[in-house]
Amino acid sequence: FDQFALKAFEVQALDYLLKPVDSKRFAAAMARLRKRLEEAKRTDLAAAIEAAMRRKSKPARLLLDVGGKSVFVAVETIEHVEAARNYLTVHAGGEVHTVRGTLEGIAEQLDETRFARINRSQIVNLDSVREMQPWFHGEYRVVLKSGLTLRWSRRFAPGKAGLARIPAR
Repeated sequence: FDQFALKAFEVQALDYLLKPVDSKRFAAAMARLRKRLEEAKRTDLAAAIEAAMRRKSKPARLLLDVGGKSVFVAVETIEHVEAARNYLTVHAGGEVHTVRGTLEGIAEQLDETRFARINRSQIVNLDSVREMQPWFHGEYRVVLKSGLTLRWSRRFAPGKAGLARIPAR
């Protein structure tokens, strides 16, 4: 019915075909559909490329100002970082460095696929985690390879950190 064509276009219909369907008109509608899908793919791809270009590459080393001197610390050696007010304690390569800064500031420098914020005051290198044990109320105990145990709070739960869970068989 012709009166429904207007409603169809209001909901962004690509075309409106009447019975009996003309094969040329149907082919033209399909061509428009293919063109629109191709444009959408290009737009999505362009957006993905733009987002990747905007993403800042993360440094391999951090320069920490420690007690009047500056020290380079390889990012892969960082086990975890703890915040206490305006200071950070960076545990890396068996050493402990105390620097002035915020957890958010150092998190911006770390690769989010390798480091996760586990609670209000700690970031952990996921490669340093030996195991996670379910704890109370959706929280976890995180046991590091060094033997240190930390708490992964419900607010920063592993699912929210973008980690995939693979169920046991």
